This record gives sequence, C-alpha cells and structure tokens, in this order.
Amino acid sequence: MIETERRFRLNAPETEALKSAIEFSSPIRLTDITFGPHGAQSMDKDGWIVRLRLSGDKARIEHKRKLPDSRWQEIGLAVDAPGSAVRLLTAMGLRPGLLIRRLRSASTFKGAELALDDLDGLGTFLEVEFPRETAGDRTLHETVAGLQALGVSLTTPAPPYGDQINAAIEQREEFAHEHDRRMRELLTELGGDPAVAVLTKTHATRSAPSGPRENYERALRNRGMSYCRYSSYPVGAVAVAADGRIFDGCSVENGSFGLTICAERAALTAAVLGGSASTAGREITAIVVAGPDGRSCSPCGACRQFIAELAPDADVTFWWEGELVTVSARDLMPMGYVYE
Repeated sequence: MIETERRFRLNAPETEALKSAIEFSSPIRLTDITFGPHGAQSMDKDGWIVRLRLSGDKARIEHKRKLPDSRWQEIGLAVDAPGSAVRLLTAMGLRPGLLIRRLRSASTFKGAELALDDLDGLGTFLEVEFPRETAGDRTLHETVAGLQALGVSLTTPAPPYGDQINAAIEQREEFAHEHDRRMRELLTELGGDPAVAVLTKTHATRSAPSGPRENYERALRNRGMSYCRYSSYPVGAVAVAADGRIFDGCSVENGSFGLTICAERAALTAAVLGGSASTAGREITAIVVAGPDGRSCSPCGACRQFIAELAPDADVTFWWEGELVTVSARDLMPMGYVYE
C-alpha cells in the first residue's frame, strides 16, 4: 500500500480544540521496534526499515519504504509469536534501531485518517494520512485547511518520529538512557538479545570511527562463526590495534576439551600474526568479547593471562550483569603472572 502522510506538533490548547471538534477513539498503546541494516540510521541510509508493531496482544511485522513527496510504501502481516520475529530479523542481519512508544487515538476527517499521538517524551502530534496513491497535494491542502478552521495551526510539518527520536537521543542524555533501558527490557521480554540494544544510542550519534559498542557488534557477528557443538556456548571477540586495525576471533571447541580455543585468544593470535602485538604488548588498545544472548561473559582465567601478556594496556569490554562494561586489562587480572 502506498500512502501520503503529514504530521504536525500540537500544543495543549490545539489538542483540546481538536478533541472537542472531532470524535477520536479511546487511546491505545502502540510500540514499534525498528530494524534495519544500519540500526537507528536505516531509514536515512537505506531508505527502508522493518518494524515490529505491538498493540495489546496483537503484533505485526511491517516493511516501510520511503518514496518521494512524503509518500511511503508499506506492506505487513500479523504475527503470532513476536519473539520469534525478533530472533528471525536479527538472524537476517537486521539491527534493532529505535523504540517508538505512543498512545494513539484515531479518527477520520474529509477522507483522511487521523492519528492523535502522545509520543513518549516528545509531545503530542497529529498525523494526517491518506492510505491511497491518488491523494495529491490538493486533497492534502483541503484537509489541512479544514482542520485549521477547527482551531489548530498545522503550519509546520513535524519530522518523522524516527528522526525526532534520533535527535533526542543525540541531544538529551537522560532520554538516551531511558530509550536504551526500555529497548533492553522489551527485547529481553520478547526473548531477543538485549545486548544488541545497547548499540542503539551509539548508532544514532557516533562520530568516532569506532568504539566499544561498535566493536561489540562486530564481536557479535564473530560469535555467529563459533564452533561450539559440545557446549552450545558461542563466543566472538575482536582485538583492536592502535592503528585502527581489527582482528577477529571466535571460540573453536574440540572433542578433546582441553584443546578448545577461546575467542579472545583466537583474536590475539590473529593480532600477533598481523604484527600488532609487540614484544612489549603495547599495540593492542581494546579487546571486546560477546557471549550468548543476555548472559554475562567475561574472559576466563587463561584468556586473562593471554591478555595480560599480549595486551596489558588494553581496555576489555564484555556483557556483565545486564550491561556492557569496560575495564582495564590490569584490573581484569590484578597481580597476574609475569615471566621474569
């Protein structure tokens, strides 16, 4: 379906004037989780997203693509198991992006569908939508003029909700933390990987070439290459060199369990082969580890000894008790063994 839509910010008097003139339905809670190749930036970079829409006990998967002239193409279907949908989307390589929560009341006016949205943390908006391709500028202008006659200005269209949330994440630290917290909680509730959700803010605002969260995402991809037929405990890792080069590693198990290679040691071995672990061990600046979904996964004792020798000045990042943490290699293994 191709639709034309506009949305406008409303102040309190305008909201009351609209409600008194038009009968809206009782508000319902709508929650969208967006997914895409570039997470929170997918609509800007790719021109499309997939969203999981939750409303009460109902759920839908919808593909939304941007078209010229404020038009959108949408196609979707109902799903019975939203948790399975989340796992499928992430398995396809689509990253969770934004969490869009709102209370929505609906109505119609002059052939348009109206949605009165109380968007969490961002205010009240009126969305005017024509669910047909034939809706042109004249139809839109006539509808807007009719609404203005009811006492609402509607002079400046508001950006899409995704753009507004991205801007709030960048500009308001408290909003960003609350957004990430709610995303983690919802993904956990749905049976997805809450660790992926901590990437959301960085995806929206990152200016540096890389950081712990971006590298954690790469470690998650490496985790997918893990050979773990005996433990079913996959682990991925990256070692980051001072010159920006990144060395990948994943766990490789063996039927003779003592021969198993941890992801951290695999990444550091690759760094040695690449010439980025000097005798003094000063060239590796960061190590990032990603274990099973939502489970704490710090380096084991053997890996800590490996890190202590080959990357003693590195920062080590891993998932621990519900959050992504970074500690120094020296704090990770105090009073470690040093050959003299």
